[in-house]
Amino acid sequence: MELVYRIYFGWLPLPLTVIALLCAIFYIFIVSRVIRSKRIGRKCYVILINRTIGDILGCITALTTSFYVLISKHPNRDIVSLLELFFVASFWSGMISYVSISLLKLYAVWKPIDYREKITMKRCIYLISLSWIIFALMVVYTLTVTALTKIPVLNEWSGCKLETCQMSMYRFRNSITVAVYLFTIFVFAITVTLLKKEQKTINSFRSNGDISTKGPRFPLYKLALNVATFGGLNIFYVIWCISMNVTHDGCFYQRNFSEMQLILAFVRCTLLLRIFVDPVISFIVDSHVCHLIILLNSFCFRDN
Repeated sequence: MELVYRIYFGWLPLPLTVIALLCAIFYIFIVSRVIRSKRIGRKCYVILINRTIGDILGCITALTTSFYVLISKHPNRDIVSLLELFFVASFWSGMISYVSISLLKLYAVWKPIDYREKITMKRCIYLISLSWIIFALMVVYTLTVTALTKIPVLNEWSGCKLETCQMSMYRFRNSITVAVYLFTIFVFAITVTLLKKEQKTINSFRSNGDISTKGPRFPLYKLALNVATFGGLNIFYVIWCISMNVTHDGCFYQRNFSEMQLILAFVRCTLLLRIFVDPVISFIVDSHVCHLIILLNSFCFRDN
């Protein structure tokens, strides 16, 4: 088991984790500068920063796990599981940020006139607070059930077993993950439908000679890329959650622990890859971010 931890939780994800962490930190630096320039709407960018903070926390947790399993002579399963708890919880804060952005875009397309009045920065801060409340709840809930199962005094008092209390906790958490994932995809589908409907209306006006009619305020490709990254790279974790829920044998995971850790290591790498891909896409397709990067490069070369 030590070899599995060292290879698949230590050396294998280490380069990707470092690169993803550097990209996430640079992304926050660039977007913070963009927000301070006051040339853009700040609401979605603030939520994107919140998502990236969760990503940074996930990278730090993954690095801690890698260093622990590489340095420790005999890595403890419980300590690795504890570190993985914070990794998954940070993923949750990012997932709520994705849902928030999708809902904001949907409302902007559905009721563009009310958008500025109803969707204020204060309400965006509430959404950010909600993401970290859910993060805290996930951590506390998992730690509580784990303590009731594994600490002898609490286990004797509660009567919790691994195949009962802890499995129920994982099933509940996995079900919420799948539901939020599907909800985000569903919201995106509705947004696309509304945008296409709006585009048809605009095209009909233009065909009638009204060339002053403006197109949709929010380009679809940015939202599509965000959701494609979210949907494509998180789907492996969702499949993992579904497979754990449909397994009725409460001891299946423990009996096949080494094999499960190999699969989980691959799933972790896909989540880390998403943390790397998200900023890179923004550097390429977001005109405000791209423009600021070009300005910074020009400034650096001029100084040299």
